[in-house]
Amino acid sequence: MTLTDLVPWLNRPAPYRARHFRRRETLRPDYRRLARALMQLVPFSSAVDVGCANAFLLEEFVDAGKEVTGVELSPEVVEVLSPEIRHAVLIGDFADLAGRWDLACCVEVAEHIPPSRSAELVDIVARIARRWI
Repeated sequence: MTLTDLVPWLNRPAPYRARHFRRRETLRPDYRRLARALMQLVPFSSAVDVGCANAFLLEEFVDAGKEVTGVELSPEVVEVLSPEIRHAVLIGDFADLAGRWDLACCVEVAEHIPPSRSAELVDIVARIARRWI
């Protein structure tokens, strides 16, 4: 294996393990506050959460009647997702997202990706947002 063979692998974010997602449960109240604040401040009927992890934002949005989609790199997230939201979370890389939503969220993600993918993340989030980021 050469360095050239490793470059695509090095440019992929490392997926979280199930134990990481379980530890994030302590963050649920903060995400709940964030979701409620967003719903008060910006009008939207659909939302996507890029790097949604436990899908805390999406749960609040669904409870308010919003159409939601999430994308998470790690398939292990399925172990912690509520049954009500599981169908809305795609497992894969953010680059694979297709579609447009009124609101595009990306919280606590950019610092976990390789710097070489920073511009790609910004471009994708800007492309999929109809109105709000």
